[in-house]
Amino acid sequence: MTHVSNDPAWWPYIKWCYILNYFIVASSTAVVYDWVLTFAREFELVWRRRWSFVTVLYVCVRCIGILYSIVYIVGNLPFSITDVVGNIFYFMQVWIPVVVNAMLGVIMMTRIHAMYQGSKIMLVFLGAVLLTCTIATVVMTGIGNIKASAVDVVLSGNRMCLSLGVADTLNREIFIPTLLWEVIALFLAVRIFIKHIRELQKSRTESTIGDCFTALIRSHVPYFVG
Repeated sequence: MTHVSNDPAWWPYIKWCYILNYFIVASSTAVVYDWVLTFAREFELVWRRRWSFVTVLYVCVRCIGILYSIVYIVGNLPFSITDVVGNIFYFMQVWIPVVVNAMLGVIMMTRIHAMYQGSKIMLVFLGAVLLTCTIATVVMTGIGNIKASAVDVVLSGNRMCLSLGVADTLNREIFIPTLLWEVIALFLAVRIFIKHIRELQKSRTESTIGDCFTALIRSHVPYFVG
């Protein structure tokens, strides 16, 4: 059932939705453009080689990310959808980031584990922290959306899918466990990087140190920036 409202109180929300939609479309376009430019290299380095666990995670993250963008854009297109479809779209938008963040966490854990020369103690520590943060995120997401439902609405002539019964305060705090994990991962990566730089300073030239710095920055910093 479609609900119609012309209440001016919804105008700030409508404006925010427009801005968010523009951002989603722009970022999705950038991702697709980057994918087209790098597909040949990806095909050579990923698809033609024997797959590992990290490769599977990489492909899943990419495919799920594309699915998330499609679901979000379709859910905000100006045509009517049933409440059931709206609920499916809403819960996909809620849970896909949780799943993707967990996968990215495993990928980053693998990288840091390799940076620490395969230390079992570090692997156990990283696994425990990531598991704790992921469970906390799952629990908070579940509690915050346990009574949530999506309805088809028309607000001042703008058709959209609106979520009801959402615990906004708890949902705004869902990012905290993920942020905690990323801060810890960043600290550990910077720590081993500094240690490695100090070792290089004792045995190699500044140019080699600069090359090492560039390589580490390119491979690890984008994860935290993204």
